Amino acid sequence: VAVGVSKKIHQISSSSQTIVITHLLQVSAKGDHHFYVSKYVEKGITKTKIDELNKKEVISNIAYMMTGENPTKESLALANQLIESLK
Repeated sequence: VAVGVSKKIHQISSSSQTIVITHLLQVSAKGDHHFYVSKYVEKGITKTKIDELNKKEVISNIAYMMTGENPTKESLALANQLIESLK
C-alpha cells in the first residue's frame, strides 16, 4: 500500500507543488528532495531548523527509519536498494 501511495504522490507532484511529511520508508524513498526538520531551544525560545539532505544523508536517514538505531552497513544497503527500486 505504501508503494502505491508513494507513486500516487509522485504523480500528483508532476503537476503541482507537493510537500509530504512521512514516517513511511516507501514514501520517503520516492521523494525528489529531502529535508530534515528539527527543533531546538535557544535562550528559552523553541526554534525550528530545516536542512536539505544530500543523497548520502537521505540513505542514512531512511536506514535509521528502518531500524530506529544507528544505521548498519546492511540497513544502509537496504535503504539504497529501496530508493533505487522506486525510481
